[in-house]
Amino acid sequence: DLHPGNILVQDKQAQLDSMDGDTTPEDGKSTRIVLVDAGMVAKLHGNEPSNFIGFLQALGDGDGWRAGECVLEFSDKQTCVKPRDRDAFCAAMVDIFTVYCRGYGTNVSVGQVLIEVLQCIRMHQVRIDVNYATLVINILCLHGLAEALQPDYNLLDAAKPLLQVYRPGPVWGFLIRRLIYPTAQRIKRRNDAIVYRKMRREALRKRTGGDDDHVGPQERVVSFVKGRIF
Repeated sequence: DLHPGNILVQDKQAQLDSMDGDTTPEDGKSTRIVLVDAGMVAKLHGNEPSNFIGFLQALGDGDGWRAGECVLEFSDKQTCVKPRDRDAFCAAMVDIFTVYCRGYGTNVSVGQVLIEVLQCIRMHQVRIDVNYATLVINILCLHGLAEALQPDYNLLDAAKPLLQVYRPGPVWGFLIRRLIYPTAQRIKRRNDAIVYRKMRREALRKRTGGDDDHVGPQERVVSFVKGRIF
């Protein structure tokens, strides 16, 4: 439930300084983010992970037809079952993607795409189960949070290293969890670090009139919240 009241910045060093003796945080980090009330949680079973991640991959590829096929698998009791109705829904998804979702590197607004998809789902009477609905709402919340903190940060482009390595199936699942996914995570963190450093330099340059040599405590906290870059 990511709203400002549930996102806390905790200064561990200040807490330790209030105690007797010279102490430092065990992990060497003086600040950490605390997320309170993880209220919207969905545990995926069976084919649900491959269906939903497949939908996200279709967003990255700008493939509206494939995204439509994935959405039609969002319920075991699908109401849109006739071939003509399914084709009409997928065609409508293609139209949405033509306007709003051209894939990675095209400044896709994930929030806008999902809003259009939900409207299309309603118009074509496509059923989606609660797990998928929860995930869509969570992504809308993450998009809103990212847009509020840093409008230039693109959620879909940032997720590209993780989405591109996913493959369904038990063998692939084992390899991804053990080998491929950790590497993809490191690539994503590196890419985020580059983006955040650039954004911070630009923000400091605007605030200080070009002098970005000094970074105060407030800027350090903001950097931590956005990317844990110091």
